[in-house]
Amino acid sequence: MTSKKQLKARVRARMAKTGESYTTARLHVAGRAEVAADGGWRFSGGRHPSSAAIASVLADQGAAVSEPLVFLAGGGIGAGYILWEFRHDDSRHVVLGFRNQWQYHDRWMAKTLGRLGVPYEEHRTAGARAAATRLNAELDAGRPCIVLPDRYHLGYWHLPAALDGYGGHPVVAYRRDEDGVYLDDRGRAPIHVPRERFDAARARVSSYRNVLHVLRPDGPPDEATLAAAALDGLRDCAAHLSATSDSFSLPAWRKWARLLVDTRNAKAWPKVFADRRGLAGALLSIWEGGSRSAWTAGTCATCSPTRWTRPPRCSTGPAWPNRPRGSGRSRASGTSWRRRRCPRGCRSSPGSGS
Repeated sequence: MTSKKQLKARVRARMAKTGESYTTARLHVAGRAEVAADGGWRFSGGRHPSSAAIASVLADQGAAVSEPLVFLAGGGIGAGYILWEFRHDDSRHVVLGFRNQWQYHDRWMAKTLGRLGVPYEEHRTAGARAAATRLNAELDAGRPCIVLPDRYHLGYWHLPAALDGYGGHPVVAYRRDEDGVYLDDRGRAPIHVPRERFDAARARVSSYRNVLHVLRPDGPPDEATLAAAALDGLRDCAAHLSATSDSFSLPAWRKWARLLVDTRNAKAWPKVFADRRGLAGALLSIWEGGSRSAWTAGTCATCSPTRWTRPPRCSTGPAWPNRPRGSGRSRASGTSWRRRRCPRGCRSSPGSGS
């Protein structure tokens, strides 16, 4: 206990001196923990599932790109709000989107990998047997795959049956054995999912049934490619947040605020929850979507470029837009780069190492 108190005191002293976050200061004081591995696969951790999956696969294949830069290349942050009502179990579920094109996995993957200059293959197989055969071939060849299974069927999130078919987020399948598949879901330890359960999870949601991405990088992207990807991502982010959609862009938050107090709209909360049924579940889904320990959404905060400790290397070129020279400040956020928290030292999300 004494040694832990001493370490915390040293960390907080560095925080006071440098303005760093606790995580960053602790890395400097205590050093980075040894990277966990499972055979040849090294666990990189991560925050947002989509960007973490790409970053992990690229690192495994010797073409490392940081997760925040992957996230930015994909268009950065987004916005969205949808209230679902399910008659089969009389439940209400609020879906919040915080990533650019959060509702379109395939489109986001395509533009992100395209901007990073990473060749890839996308496979969609209707039949479970053919999908399993394709996955086996890729894993046996040593090629990790990004897949999109249903969370409930995976099992390790321990979700209630009412969430069967609600969807999931990307994870990396990096090897298999006779009994199942090993996954990396931003954790620090392997997750082994029985094969029957895993195949059912991949096939559960019809809109992206058995989708699989195989990355084939030729090497690390050069600095010019990364700079162009960052600029394209920033422009995409601005365009996305400026859109007029009240479900998939910033107006969604205004609509949500209005529906919280509207007494006439059929989708307004006073109408939907007039009988008080399902309100607790809806509030829980908001927490699950927006908190730092969320499956996806709230974790976008530490991937946003406005939270980097310093500008990325590619930002020093003349093509970087609206960056005041010599100021060390982000024009988008209006605050010092040095005061922003760094996403290094990301840890696993709940259940990702079970």
